[in-house]
Amino acid sequence: MLTKFILAASATELTALRTAGINFATLYLQTVGIIVVIGILIFAVSGFYSHGRYYRSKYKAILIINSNSLVWLLIAILAYLIPVLPTPPRSVFIFGWLSSSAFLLGARFWSRFWRQAIKLEARILRQAHDIEKPKHILIIGGAGFIGSVLVRMLLNSGYRVRVLDNFLYDQKSLDAVQDHPMLDIHTGDSREVSSVVQSMDGVDAVVHLGEIVGDPACAVNDDVTIQINIAATRMIAEAAKGYGIGRFIYASSCSVYGASDQVLNEDSKVEPLSLYAKAKVAAEESLNSLAGTDFHPVILRLSTVYGFSPRPRFDLVVNLLAAKGIQEGEITIIGGEQWRPFVHVKDVSRAIKMILESPLGDIAGNVYNVGANNLNYTICEVGKIIHPMIPGSRIVELDEDYDLRNYRVSFDKITADIGFECQHSLQYGIAEIQEAYANGQILDYRLREYSNYKVLLGENGRLLQRYNELFQLYPQPERVREEINA
Repeated sequence: MLTKFILAASATELTALRTAGINFATLYLQTVGIIVVIGILIFAVSGFYSHGRYYRSKYKAILIINSNSLVWLLIAILAYLIPVLPTPPRSVFIFGWLSSSAFLLGARFWSRFWRQAIKLEARILRQAHDIEKPKHILIIGGAGFIGSVLVRMLLNSGYRVRVLDNFLYDQKSLDAVQDHPMLDIHTGDSREVSSVVQSMDGVDAVVHLGEIVGDPACAVNDDVTIQINIAATRMIAEAAKGYGIGRFIYASSCSVYGASDQVLNEDSKVEPLSLYAKAKVAAEESLNSLAGTDFHPVILRLSTVYGFSPRPRFDLVVNLLAAKGIQEGEITIIGGEQWRPFVHVKDVSRAIKMILESPLGDIAGNVYNVGANNLNYTICEVGKIIHPMIPGSRIVELDEDYDLRNYRVSFDKITADIGFECQHSLQYGIAEIQEAYANGQILDYRLREYSNYKVLLGENGRLLQRYNELFQLYPQPERVREEINA
């Protein structure tokens, strides 16, 4: 008898629950439109959609509960005030509030769980990818002012290095290391596809330094500059991407900033004034357009470089003023109030090495100014630093504004991201020039071989023009010129 009673009671309860469920569902379907509209309005006014993503998790939960409670309170009030709406029992509102709160909070925590899971997976994949640091580096332009220093630095650190260079400025800069067992030298033009493709076989990373550098040098022949600094750079990047070489470091220039009285960072507007700077901007844009999951260009905007190198240059302002002071007794300042950031060639090479060794996920796709905040000087200040270091010299100031570039630059980003800081002062670089004169390495700074501009005007420059006529690379200079001047 007792068993029959219990079964009957259970059946009655189940029927009641089924009926209540049907009633709840019916009422919900009748009012769902109003509930959704009121919910969206209340959550919007509470700031859930606009500010909620900035709140900590516990505040998000409080926001959800408060907003949802207000929604159901308003629905209950409307249900009793508006006759056309169904008037459910209080239990319906309580059930609706509890179930919707649980659903919203559950959805929030579920979303958070998957975001954390995705971040963890990405970190694991990045770490796995970064276990294999680059071991074999291709340096395009490895015989140049920066390249010849970088080659030695990487060889001393145990890297295998391959150089691709047309040796426009001669090969003497690599004579001392040409027999190194970890160095492979390829002679070829960066505009020639076959040379570029052959040099990339088996390498892990590319450092592209192989462009015409400097405003005067680039102005010698616009077509050649466009071919090498824009068209060839894109082709090189496409070849690297095709080979699956993810690490690609491009040497740009702070010249892209043009003229400004502000302290500029990587997010500042670029306003190139010369063909050299415009070509750098065009090359940066080209590299960024190729970036993806398998190609990660890093753009280094270099300060004005100074210091001694196996391939010496005296068309750089610090080196030139120091050499003039030593050789002629005069430190000639033209204009003088324009600002420049400076960086030693060894510090540039060390920055490149640090980028090569940084986790790819940390630096991929970034632009970095390379230099130091305390190495922003006016040209007059540079002259005043050089003057006391060279006994018997004097400063000669010429009031001519032939160079309109004027920029001070912030280097906080590269310090924050990879811990790079310059180790060499302006005085260190000036002392190097003095030592080079003292030991007979430099006899006359005016020789053609020490100036990019003078070399391009000479026989090698005519040879370069013949290369240009021979290769006929696409796109043609006229089309590229239209793009960079647009």
